[in-house]
Parts: sequence; structure tokens; C-alpha cells
Amino acid sequence: MPGPPSFSTARRDQGEAGRSRQRRSRPKPSYERRVLHFRRYEATANRRASLRGIPTKKGFDRDEYPPAMSDEGGKGADVRYVRSAENRSAGSVMSHQLAPYCNEQRFIFERRRNR
Repeated sequence: MPGPPSFSTARRDQGEAGRSRQRRSRPKPSYERRVLHFRRYEATANRRASLRGIPTKKGFDRDEYPPAMSDEGGKGADVRYVRSAENRSAGSVMSHQLAPYCNEQRFIFERRRNR
């Protein structure tokens, strides 16, 4: 179902970024099809807030949802360990999909099933 005007959807094929894909397939109920707001300028502060107190783990990234580049990211985000290569691949896909859009753009993170 298409969203309202000025609305985009970040999609990821199931075959991309395995563990990150699995993590997104088990969202908290309140995160399902949640509208997020793209805010590049908040990413650094949100990432610091969401990862504070969570130790690093060799070979893994700390992946947060909602993502740091969204207004909803930051303190209280759901953070999980994901293999670094998979998380960075998934982040690159999302970044490329949202690159043409301005700050304040509304979007939904949506998982697309392989055919």
C-alpha cells in the first residue's frame, strides 16, 4: 500500500545482509511498519545515545533500531550485535535508498520477500 505524498519506503531483499535481515524480521510490535523521519544531522548524537553502555564485540557491530539517522533513533533504541560486514552492507543499502531525499522525509523500513 503506497504511503501519503512525500513518503518513501526503505526496502531490503531477504537475501541481503543475513543477520541484519533476521533482526529486522523480529521487530518489537510497536516497530512494525512504524513511520520514521529521516534526519541526517541527528545521526551522530543518536548513535552515541543508543550505544552508550553497550560494549563492543570483536567482529560485530552494534545495530540499532530505530536507526540513528532517524528522529526516532537514540536513547531507548533496540540494540543488537550483528556481524560487521552484514550490518555495513545493510546500512549501505538503506543509505543509497534514502540519499535522494531531504531531511524530514518520512519513511518506513520494510522487508521485502524474495520470490
